Amino acid sequence: MKKQKIPVTVLSGFLGAGKTTLLNHILQTTKKKVAVIVNDMAEVNIDAKHLETAVVEADGQMVSLSNGCICCSLRVDLLNGIVDLCNKQTSEEQLDCIVVESSGIAEPLPVAQTWIIKEAAALAEVAFLDTLVTVVDGGAFMRDFMSKEKVSDRDCPTNATVVKEDGQQDSSSSSSSANEGAAQTPLSELLSDQIEFANAILINKTDKIDADKLEELEHIIKSFNPTANIYHTLHSKIDLDKVLCTGAFDMQKEKLKPRWLKELQGEHTPETEEYGISSFLYTVRRPFNPALLHAKISQGSVLTKNVLRSKGFFWIISDNQYHYEWSFAGRTFSFGRKGEWACAVDTDKLPAHVRAHHQRLLEQHKEFEYGDRRQVLVFIGQKMQKDAIVDALDSCLVDEAELADGGWKAEKWKAIANPFA
Repeated sequence: MKKQKIPVTVLSGFLGAGKTTLLNHILQTTKKKVAVIVNDMAEVNIDAKHLETAVVEADGQMVSLSNGCICCSLRVDLLNGIVDLCNKQTSEEQLDCIVVESSGIAEPLPVAQTWIIKEAAALAEVAFLDTLVTVVDGGAFMRDFMSKEKVSDRDCPTNATVVKEDGQQDSSSSSSSANEGAAQTPLSELLSDQIEFANAILINKTDKIDADKLEELEHIIKSFNPTANIYHTLHSKIDLDKVLCTGAFDMQKEKLKPRWLKELQGEHTPETEEYGISSFLYTVRRPFNPALLHAKISQGSVLTKNVLRSKGFFWIISDNQYHYEWSFAGRTFSFGRKGEWACAVDTDKLPAHVRAHHQRLLEQHKEFEYGDRRQVLVFIGQKMQKDAIVDALDSCLVDEAELADGGWKAEKWKAIANPFA
């Protein structure tokens, strides 16, 4: 008899939010046959040691993944761990579900994408991603979100050395680089990622926050992720049918998108007027002067006042080849050069499997002189000053007169320093 595919629940959330408490609650109350995978950045997996007794009492199985993060350096290990658990089943003892507790610095989306990486064929045969659960510390979330700290500023073992099968330390591996990269992530960015990609969000430790602040926090979280189910919990206690075997996740569904991505794709979410939460899309087909834009960002208040999240991509006049990513969360900006504009790439030089998509982009923007080059920025905030933000961004655009008659391609623009590269 062919074995049924096993549903997998992934638990995410920053350090101290209550993930391990939730996993203990699951193990102590479920009547299902559950296997557990526990990920810890440290060389010794403390969470796994704390859970050993609960797993045994629940007649379950456990896999411990240490010294790395399952959203980057241990992704293949996660894949293999799930496959091994599924293959150990017998016809008499079938698993009902697998629960993965990720590390406190893991992002849910890369974990979900484990199912679509090139090595994932064996995984897709035996298991499917069922639910992405994020646990939020109700008492600490806004304080952490509004801080300027990086993940490395907290007591997070992100600099763990990877140990190879022969027992030798691998300090030069891409795993080490991935862990170091995670350490430099702004804390606000990590918290945003953890709530933006989830089906179920638990606002935990509700005894640490006033009722009115709790309601406001729920509205703020919903402004980031309008489609997730949000629950209030104390000590991470929740009906298990809300987090296990829910059938809520589908990689192809349109609903699993953060609000900023929905807005970028033209799916506007109505404002939550009670708390002044709103969003808007800034889009214009003129380049920014990078010096003016950087100066405006450095001044701070206009582009960030009452803004909770902004995200998108932008065009600067000194670099017509590449678009740049814009990301703001809490009180922290991050930028980076990303891919080339479609109109700056020769279709024939692209791999065959992306040519059709590239051609569609070219067709979509063919009527515009600058092709697909443009500014596309989403702002989500609470009592934002939209007009002031738009005016500030407009003041950084290059004048239309200087762009006319091919002026946007003039060599003089390349002399402007690029602080975003």
